[in-house]
Amino acid sequence: MDRFTLRLNPEVEVFFLSDLHLNHQKHLEFDKSRQGFTDIDLFNEAIIDSINQTVREEDHLFLLGDIIFGNIPMSISEFFTRINCKNIYLIIGNHDKRGRMLEVKRLKLISNLLYLRVFYGQELTMFFLCHYPMLDWYKKHYGSFHIHGHTHGTLLESHPELYEKNRIFDASGILKPISLKEIIKNYV
Repeated sequence: MDRFTLRLNPEVEVFFLSDLHLNHQKHLEFDKSRQGFTDIDLFNEAIIDSINQTVREEDHLFLLGDIIFGNIPMSISEFFTRINCKNIYLIIGNHDKRGRMLEVKRLKLISNLLYLRVFYGQELTMFFLCHYPMLDWYKKHYGSFHIHGHTHGTLLESHPELYEKNRIFDASGILKPISLKEIIKNYV
């Protein structure tokens, strides 16, 4: 497990997003969040636009795995060069090839598991980031949030009580990055 700390001024945001599955035509057919898309090129462009319209250059973006399939029609390098944010971190997913991701020089960090501490002034918020959902995680009993991907919202649909009783957030199955502030607001 890696550990990482951000000390931010209030104007800078932290965002999370998972399971983009760029270039994966079949995914358009079975993932409910992709309904309305039939062309993978249009879907890829919509994801890039969504990220760039939401996340500013100075913000921090944590991608929780399953970013891209293959290099056609878009390569992993092309995807990351088209993202405006300068602070991008990757949590490896089951479809990500670590070697390919290591070639992307824009990534500030690549990890399988990450304990993230975010300070806004003296206010600390803790996160445990992993591609996969967990029932127990580092610092859970001290108030840390667990943010995951992988399930595309199906675990939340089948077991909403897990999310209601714990500080868990599924960053997959959404097409727009969600901010740390939005996540906290859901649990306060």
